[in-house]
Amino acid sequence: MNTKLVDGFRIRNIIDVDFSGVGSRSMYVYIPENELWIDEVLEKEREFLKGLHFVEASYLEKLTYAETRRRICHDFLTPTEQKPDPVIYSFPIPHPHVNVCIVKGEIARKYYDPKFIQGGHDLVYSYISHGNIWVEKAFEKDQDFIILHEAFERNLMLTGMSYDNAHEFACAVEKNERRRQGVGKYLKG
Repeated sequence: MNTKLVDGFRIRNIIDVDFSGVGSRSMYVYIPENELWIDEVLEKEREFLKGLHFVEASYLEKLTYAETRRRICHDFLTPTEQKPDPVIYSFPIPHPHVNVCIVKGEIARKYYDPKFIQGGHDLVYSYISHGNIWVEKAFEKDQDFIILHEAFERNLMLTGMSYDNAHEFACAVEKNERRRQGVGKYLKG
């Protein structure tokens, strides 16, 4: 499989707001057969992400997604008694009264969750403390969109909505905001 570094910011603005940063044809129909795309902001972890993708794909051929996640964590997380804190800095956002934590994604992937990319919040990931949203520092150009997505999704889940439905609504809100800010400027660079 050919691995290609891609401009994930551009993909999220023009093609697919839900492009996580790593994927192949099995996840995204617009990726050509036999290609693995990795967001250029994750270039330092290219080999790790490539290996993770192939191991996950092989597990998913035989196992449920939940069992695959469990095994990936077992296979890829670095065991340690004291996990390093991935948080670089944090700041509150007034609505929905949560803290946004800017994190080092490579530390999150090494010690907490090999599949953590871009962002997440406490209602989905047990390793994120209550009332917090994590946003990966490498995705600086996407930061405002990730915060919007995660805060909106979290608010919907607080009302009892399932993650899957809340995620779909959050993607729609994020896509609308990306479009509102203007696709044209993203085509230039």
